[in-house]
Amino acid sequence: MQFEELWARYEEVRNALNDVLPHSSDVVETDKQKETREDLERQYNKLTQFVLGHPESFDNVRCWMVDAKGTQSEQCELTPEIVEAINTDAAEELGHKYIEHFGALPTEVRNIMMRWNLTDSGGGCGNWHLGCHCTESEARELCIALHSRFEHAIDMGILTIERKLWSLRLK
Repeated sequence: MQFEELWARYEEVRNALNDVLPHSSDVVETDKQKETREDLERQYNKLTQFVLGHPESFDNVRCWMVDAKGTQSEQCELTPEIVEAINTDAAEELGHKYIEHFGALPTEVRNIMMRWNLTDSGGGCGNWHLGCHCTESEARELCIALHSRFEHAIDMGILTIERKLWSLRLK
């Protein structure tokens, strides 16, 4: 199967599954609805593996989240503006600038991660995180860049780098 056909089928099943998922814990599924949902979940899981196993997915599908997580020793003061920036979708549009309030390390990590697909960030007193939704090759490059640049912070335990399977999106 060509990658484009496979991706189209994946999206079709994903959208169908989203349509039948209960959107509340109060919803009681009928046996038929449950059977339909379970069948779509099986198809979705199988198609996800097929997409990830296709050679064209490595550089075309963002399926990894590279997450940099840090701690800080200094006290922080979360102003109402920072709290609002953290809690809204505006953080991505603003270039995740609020992360600068957490110190030099997260600011430098952010500056490096902005070269990739920085899509996620957050923080509070004592911790922060930045995440990039990546293709296979982007995830590899980003992990290498972060580990080589921040080796001492990682060794000290004030920065961790994680790579985890995430949602699938075309690049």
